Amino acid sequence: MPTYFGLPLNLDEIIRILNISTILDNAFELIMNKQHNKNRQLHDYDIEQFKIYEIRKYIKSLTKLDLFVTDKGQYILGYKINQISDVWNNFINVDQLIELLKQFKVDFEEDMLTLNAELFHVELERMENDNIYVNYPQPCVIEWNS
Repeated sequence: MPTYFGLPLNLDEIIRILNISTILDNAFELIMNKQHNKNRQLHDYDIEQFKIYEIRKYIKSLTKLDLFVTDKGQYILGYKINQISDVWNNFINVDQLIELLKQFKVDFEEDMLTLNAELFHVELERMENDNIYVNYPQPCVIEWNS
């Protein structure tokens, strides 16, 4: 059961809050110009995978953040918490967990500042539920069975 720290979002919201639509458009145009078979049609899946790749490349070039995708199509902009994901080999006491989460929160805030993220009125993606809009959302601890 992977555990993550960050914001549950959809791809369009990630692109909006990071203000990277121009970066993606330029990268896409470059790829299309280099493509040998220019008549090949790209499917939605191809475009989505391209966006995920480019977003990850962009955020990882500037921060420790990553972009994770759940099997339900939800995206998490944040960090994987490896320290509590392996219950067979690791135990973490409550004090250690609190300190770990505090450090993740500090890192998250610093990384979002580095990315100049626009966090006013953010649409949080809730799995199999209605999305909610939050002004300046706090990062969440998110777990799902893969």
